[in-house]
Amino acid sequence: MKKIINILTFIFIIVLYHLTKNSNTFLLTFSFSLFLIYYSIFSSNKITKLLNDYYDKKYLYTMNKVFKCSILLIIILTMLLGVISYIISTLINIEKLYLVNIAMTIFLSISLIIKLINNYLNIFGYKKNILLNIYKLSSILFNIINIFLLYKVFLLEDYLKIIIIYLVPIILGIILIILSYILVVKKNNKYTKKREETKINYIIQIKKSLIDNRCIIIYNIINASYIYISIIVLYYILLNRYKYSYDDVSNYITNTYFYGIIIIYIIHLIIKKIYNTDINKLKTSIINKDNNYKDLFHKILNKIINTSLTITIILMIISGPINITLFNNDYNFIFGLVPLIFFYTIYDSIVNINIICNKEKNIIIFLLISLITKIIFEVPLINSAYRMGYTAYFGSIASTILGLIISIIIGIILLTRKLKINLLDNFNSILNIIYENIILCLILTLFTLIIKVDTKNIISSILVIIFYIFITIIYYIIKRIIIPKNNQ
Repeated sequence: MKKIINILTFIFIIVLYHLTKNSNTFLLTFSFSLFLIYYSIFSSNKITKLLNDYYDKKYLYTMNKVFKCSILLIIILTMLLGVISYIISTLINIEKLYLVNIAMTIFLSISLIIKLINNYLNIFGYKKNILLNIYKLSSILFNIINIFLLYKVFLLEDYLKIIIIYLVPIILGIILIILSYILVVKKNNKYTKKREETKINYIIQIKKSLIDNRCIIIYNIINASYIYISIIVLYYILLNRYKYSYDDVSNYITNTYFYGIIIIYIIHLIIKKIYNTDINKLKTSIINKDNNYKDLFHKILNKIINTSLTITIILMIISGPINITLFNNDYNFIFGLVPLIFFYTIYDSIVNINIICNKEKNIIIFLLISLITKIIFEVPLINSAYRMGYTAYFGSIASTILGLIISIIIGIILLTRKLKINLLDNFNSILNIIYENIILCLILTLFTLIIKVDTKNIISSILVIIFYIFITIIYYIIKRIIIPKNNQ
């Protein structure tokens, strides 16, 4: 089911782009980037674990109380976030943004409540994630129909269309919440309080469980903040300093920081699946203090660098055809985002390893340093890119990469000190990886002189993508034949 939902989500994004191509969806980009920050606040909590513990102890009365209080807390917190959204909208002064942001916070509230009820149902033995899967699947399918009607049939203002896009999952969520209450929750609501349960303070328990891992929450918030800060800064600079029209700015930012970032993130998740098992092995090895974690660290680092660098090089070459295939857009907005794959993949793995073996304070400090670095260099690099004749968002991406590099450097220093790892032991291997990928880059670049990557239609774009992936596969097959595996 998860794979089906992921495929449908991807299709939904492509459909959304093509159906809204001639409309202004900047309010969706702005509100959704803020949604990512808000959602990150709830990304690590122990509420489900707390419910499980009470269920195992047969404290069913307490479990239901905690469940209800958690829902009430979610509603209160999201209402506060709604007020913050309204204030932000007023300060930014974009027309009707406050209405869209209010719809976004309601959508956030419903999503979190559905997730909590889903976990509650899991505890009672219902099919795993049945409610969450129904919610996601129905939201995607109904919204595909909804978008077609909004942008091809009805004549509404752009901000109303965006609000209605949020309203579809809100309405479906409310229906599912009511049905869940009638069919399940209400039936499991008639438990008597045991003597041991009288001593339990629900509010204190929920407060303790609200935040499980502060590092993970701050890490997710900072990641989402990179996007939100870039959107705000680009919006003001392009509109006020360089006198772009509002429509040009909105299309420019939406293409880059909504559709482009989504594609890059999907590619990152695919890469992450390749090494995720290895990362988990390393974490277990570090926690158990096994002697082989140093060799394992070098091996995993090499794998991450090699995989992400190779995919980055290929995508730099075929980003144009990919852009034509997916978006049929003459302007290649994916190209400038591709380097993020390499740096973000390394950054993500280094931070995740640090989280399990370094002090929380140190991790939070270096994550904040990286974000502050991005903020400091954002405007100067945007101005520099513009003056050199490049697209302005190159400067914004460059500031993000600079922030990620700072995090990677500090993160590696912290790891080497904590785990007593000597990076010089792995230096030759990293150099070999870089050399091999430089050769791959040269081969692919030479082939661009024969097979042009400046395609004009979808068929030729797909053929070019297949060709360059084939060349890359052939390169690695030949490399494995020529170089023995133990020397690689």
